[in-house]
Amino acid sequence: MTVGVSLPEGFQASAVHAGLQPDGALDLGLISDIVDDPQELTDRCVQDIRAVTDHNRFLPGLHRRHVLPSGDEMRSALERYYDGMARAISELRADDR
Repeated sequence: MTVGVSLPEGFQASAVHAGLQPDGALDLGLISDIVDDPQELTDRCVQDIRAVTDHNRFLPGLHRRHVLPSGDEMRSALERYYDGMARAISELRADDR
């Protein structure tokens, strides 16, 4: 859940100048709710972070799958690397004769 805070009037003028008001961000789906109190925004963000990190035993596996290649991809890449190295060595040896 993404929550936005409704800015004080002085800052709303610059947000309008930038072309995006809190209601517009809500309509675009950039935020899911508008709150008027910055402390409420902080509390809701902390609550969302705690909800995500309560499942922390699953996070390393999820991150690994998104960052690192699978075992099959790694083996394939290593095979291509070693095949290329073997060809390069063979060509160098052939050039030396």
